[in-house]
Amino acid sequence: GKDPAGQPAAEAFGNPVHCVTCGPGGLIYVADRIKNRVQEFERIDGGARFLREVVIAPGTWGFGSAFDIAFSPDGTFMYVSDGTNNRVWIIDHASFAVLGWTGSYADTEGDTNTPSFYGLIHRFLTDPDGNILLVKPLR
Repeated sequence: GKDPAGQPAAEAFGNPVHCVTCGPGGLIYVADRIKNRVQEFERIDGGARFLREVVIAPGTWGFGSAFDIAFSPDGTFMYVSDGTNNRVWIIDHASFAVLGWTGSYADTEGDTNTPSFYGLIHRFLTDPDGNILLVKPLR
C-alpha cells in the first residue's frame, strides 16, 4: 500500500514475495515468505491500503514460513503453506489469529513416521469440498 522503495527494512517486503492472491470479499493477500507473514490489503483508487498482517511461525529461518495462501470454501479459514517447517497453518479469517497447523506426516504405527507427501509444501490449493491439495514440485 506504500511505495516499496521508501520503506524501512522492517516494513518492506522480503525477497521473494512468494504469493499474491485475491481472497474473500475481493481483498488482496500477500505471502511475504522470508518475513514469515501474510499481509491483507484492500484495493483503493490508485493502489492498495494495508489492513492487517498475521505472523506465521515467527523465528523461522532459511526460506521463511509463508509460501502460499488458500481459503476454505466459505471463507472462514485462511491456510498458509510453510515449506520450511513442512506445515499448513490454519488462520481464523475473521480475527487473523493462528489456530494451529497440520503437517504432511501421517501418524503411522511402528517406529517411524512416514510422510504422506514427500518434499516441501511449496504450493497448494483447496477444492470446493474444502480438501487441501498439496502440489508436488516438479523436478
